[in-house]
Amino acid sequence: MTLERPHRRRSRKRPRRLALERLEGRALLSAVPFGAHPQDTAEFMMGTVTVGVVLLESNGQIDASTENWTPQLIADAKAKVVTGVEWWEQTLAERNSVHSLDFRFDFTYADNPVPTAYEPISRVSDDSRLWIGEFLGFVGYDSPLSLDDDIRLYNNALRGNHDTNWAFTIFVVNAQNDVDGQFRAGGSFSQAFAYPGGRYLVTPSRRPAMTITHETGHIFWARDEYDGGGSYSDRRGYYDTQNWNAADNPTPGFVQQDSIMAAGTRMFNAYENHTSAPSTLAQLGWQDSDADGVFDVLDVPHVLRGAGYYDPAIGKYRFRGTAEVGTLLNRNSSGLQSDLTINTITRAEYRIDGGAWQTAASYGTHTADLDLRITVPSGVRAIAIRTVTIDPITGQLVTASPLFVGATNGAALTDAQGLSGLVWNDPDGDGTRDAKDAGLTQQTVRLVDANGDLAALQTTVEPDNYNDSSLLNEAVPGVTLSVYGYNAIDESVRSRTTTQAPTGSRVFAYDSIGFGSPLSFSRESAELRATFGSPRTYVTIDARGETGGSYARLEAYDAAGNRIARTTSSLLSAGQSTTLVVARPTADIVSVRAFGYGGTTVQLDRLRLGPSPIATTQAGGAYWFSSLPAASYRVQVVAPAGSTVTTPENGFHMVTLASGGSAEDLDFGLRPAHRWQNPQQVHDINGDGLVTTTDLVLLVTDVSRNHSRVLPAPTDAYGPFPYLDITGDGSVSTQDIVRLLTFLSQSQGSGSGESQDGASGGRSGDAGGRSNLGPDRVSDAHAESDRPRGEIRIALHPAALPTHYSPKEGEPPLTPFAESHRAKRSVPSAAVLDSARSRSGPASAKVNDVDRVMAVWPDASRAGRDKSELLSGLSDDRPSNRLGRRTLGSGRWAIGPVRSTGRGNPGNS
Repeated sequence: MTLERPHRRRSRKRPRRLALERLEGRALLSAVPFGAHPQDTAEFMMGTVTVGVVLLESNGQIDASTENWTPQLIADAKAKVVTGVEWWEQTLAERNSVHSLDFRFDFTYADNPVPTAYEPISRVSDDSRLWIGEFLGFVGYDSPLSLDDDIRLYNNALRGNHDTNWAFTIFVVNAQNDVDGQFRAGGSFSQAFAYPGGRYLVTPSRRPAMTITHETGHIFWARDEYDGGGSYSDRRGYYDTQNWNAADNPTPGFVQQDSIMAAGTRMFNAYENHTSAPSTLAQLGWQDSDADGVFDVLDVPHVLRGAGYYDPAIGKYRFRGTAEVGTLLNRNSSGLQSDLTINTITRAEYRIDGGAWQTAASYGTHTADLDLRITVPSGVRAIAIRTVTIDPITGQLVTASPLFVGATNGAALTDAQGLSGLVWNDPDGDGTRDAKDAGLTQQTVRLVDANGDLAALQTTVEPDNYNDSSLLNEAVPGVTLSVYGYNAIDESVRSRTTTQAPTGSRVFAYDSIGFGSPLSFSRESAELRATFGSPRTYVTIDARGETGGSYARLEAYDAAGNRIARTTSSLLSAGQSTTLVVARPTADIVSVRAFGYGGTTVQLDRLRLGPSPIATTQAGGAYWFSSLPAASYRVQVVAPAGSTVTTPENGFHMVTLASGGSAEDLDFGLRPAHRWQNPQQVHDINGDGLVTTTDLVLLVTDVSRNHSRVLPAPTDAYGPFPYLDITGDGSVSTQDIVRLLTFLSQSQGSGSGESQDGASGGRSGDAGGRSNLGPDRVSDAHAESDRPRGEIRIALHPAALPTHYSPKEGEPPLTPFAESHRAKRSVPSAAVLDSARSRSGPASAKVNDVDRVMAVWPDASRAGRDKSELLSGLSDDRPSNRLGRRTLGSGRWAIGPVRSTGRGNPGNS
C-alpha cells in the first residue's frame, strides 16, 4: 500500500530551520545524481541505494510497553529487510540490461533501537507521525516543516554519508507480542505502507519479506495494482507511465499480469519468478524503448564540445574541450520533476585509424574539462574521440558522446547544430593554415548585417526600462507576459525596484494578495509566464536567490502545450544571480514559465528571446553559434587592433542555414599586429637594428631553456622584443638557429657598430662581440686549406639541429666532421654547416678546414666528453686557433665562435 498525501506532525521540542544544501560542487565528487535536489532521493531504481533501517523501543512514558526487541528479533528483522530489498537486485540481474543495482544497509538504529514514548503497533497507522517525529528529533532532523521534508533531508544525509545515488528509510515495528501483528483498527492502514519518492516505508515485524519488496517498489514510484489500490488511469515514475496493469483496466480482454505490485497469487508468482509487468517496471525507470540494453533514463548521450589538432610543439594530437552528461526530461506527474542522471564521464577514449578504443583520461565526474594529448604514428592519421559512461558493477558501456573525428593533417571541431569554425594565428599571412598555426582563444566572432552592425537576433524585456506604473504584459511586441498563482491578484506583470537585481535596479513583479513579496516567484505562489508571437529557438531569463537559498527553474512549451525543455539552477544563495537558458535546435518554443521550485522563491529579471549574435573562441580557437533559426547569416571575426584577417579574403563568411541545420568550417586566419618575426630584418632578434652574435645568444638561450615550440598569439606583454621567429612559421625551433647561423656566416664586414681596439689585436670590427662571423678575407692561418677562397664552415652540435632538416632553396647543406685535426679520431658529436659559395653538394670536412666554429651542446654530464673532444679537436699548435667559449644562462648550453685572426689570441663573443 502507498500513501500520497504529505502530513504535518505536532509541535516539536527543538525546532530547527530547514537547511538547503549546495549540491553542485559535491555532485562532481560524489554519487549524488547530476541535477538532483536534496529531496530527490529515489527517482529511478538503478545505481547505488542506502537503506537506513530503524527499530524503535518503547519506554512506557506514554503508552504501555508491550514489545521488546531481543538480539534474535533484531537479527531476524535485519535479515528479512535484506531479503525483501535485495529481491530487486536479483530481478534486475535477470533482465537483459547493462545496469546494476546495489543496496547498502545502514543498521545503526537497528542494532541500537531508538527509544520512543509510544508503542507503535498498539496505535493506528496514522500515529506514525508521532514516533517518526521522535526519531527525527533524536537524529537531529526535526524542523517546523513537514515530516516529508525532514525525512528526505535525513535520507539525503544518509546518501552523502554512504556515497550512494539514492537513500530511503525502513521502519520495522515490533509486533512479536501483538494479537494479530497489525496496527490498531481505524487508521489508514492495518499493515505495511510506504510514502513514495524516496521517503520511507513502515512494516510490522511479522510481515513477510515479500511485503518489504512490494513497499520498496512504492519508494521508487510504482503504483498499487490490486482491486481498491491504484487505478488504471494513474500515472507515475520518471516517464509518467500509465498504470496499465491495474486490476480495473477496462480494456476488453484484459488479463492482469503477475506483478509484485499486485496482490494474492499474482504477487506471489511475481515474487517467486523475479518478474513484474512491463508498465510496473517502467514506473521504476526500467524501460528500454530501443531494446539496446540501456534503460531510457540513462540512454542519453553526453554533450561533447571541443577542437582537435596536431600540436607540433609537443609532437602529439591534442583535443581540448568539455564534456557533460546528458539528462532525459523528467515527466513524472509527482515529485519535483528534476531532470536527473546517475551517469558520469567515466573516461575519454580515442582510436587511431579505426583501431581499438584506448583510454585517454579518466574522470568519474558529471562534467569534465578535456585536454587530451595523444601520441600518434607518423603519417596522416584519422583520430576518433569520445567520452563514455561505464557501469561500475557490470563494467558495460551505458552511453557515450557522439564521435569526434579529426585527422593529423588539419584541425576539426565537434559537430553541432548552427554555425561553427576556428580562428587561428596566421603569422606568415598566406591565408593557409600550416601545422604550426595555433588556434586563438578569446577572439570575438559576430553575426552581422550588410552594414556590419550586429544581427538583430534578440528581443529583450528589461524591467529597468519601465517604472512602477507600467504594465508589462504587452509592453514588447511579440511577447505576452502574465503571472499565475494563488498569491497573484490577477495576471498583471509589473516592474519594481530592489536592492540586488541581477541586472540594473528593477525586477519583474506582480500585484500580490498579501501572502508574500510581490517580487518573489515560486511554482505554487506565482509563476512568470511568457507567450511568443512566433516560435523561438532560444530563451533566457535572469534569476536571483533569496533568503534561505533558492532553486530557479525555466520551462519551455511547444504549441501543443507539451513541455519540451527545462533547466534548473544549482542552489542560489541570497543575492546570488544566474542566467537560465532553454535552447532548441529548431524554433518550437512558443511559451516559457519561470519560478522558484523545491519550496523556494526567486526574483526574476531580463527576459531575452533569441541567441546572442556574439561568440568567443574557446580552446583551440573554436567557436559555435547554436540554436539559430533558419536564415542567411554573415559571419565576421573582430580582428584585434593592428591585426589583419588573412582568410577569407573579404573578411567574412556568408551562409544560409536551414531549420535545425549546420554549417561548419567557417574559419578565420588572423595575422597579428605584433608578430614574433622582426618586420624590418628577420634576423634581428633583439630589435636593435643590427644582426650580431648577441642575437644568436638570445635565440639559442631561448631554445635551450624553453625548447622548440609554437609561439602564442603575441600581445603587448610579449614585446615586440624578442623577435624569435626568423622563419615566420609561428614557432621557434632549431630551424631558426640554422637560418641565423647561415646569415651570419654569409655576412661580410662589420655589423656590431662598436670597436674595441687592441682587445685581440685583430682587425676592426672583430673584437669584443662583433657580429662579423663571416671574414672579409681568408686568414693566413688557413692558407694550407684546399677549399675554394671565400668558403665558410661552422661546426654545430647535433643536439641543436632539427631532427629532420631539409635545406630550402639557397640554404647550405649539413655535413659531418670526418676526423679531428690533431688526434685523427672521429668526432661524432659535431656537424658542419657547409656554407659553400663556390661549390655545391655535401662534403666531408676536417677541423682544419673550419674557419669559424659555433659549437652548441647540452652541458649535461654525458656531454662533457663530447665537449672536450670538440674543444681539443678544434685546437692546433697555434694559440691563435684556440676555441674561445662562454657559458650562457644556467649553463645548460655553451656557445663560442673561433676567429682566425692570424695574430694574438681569439676574442670571445
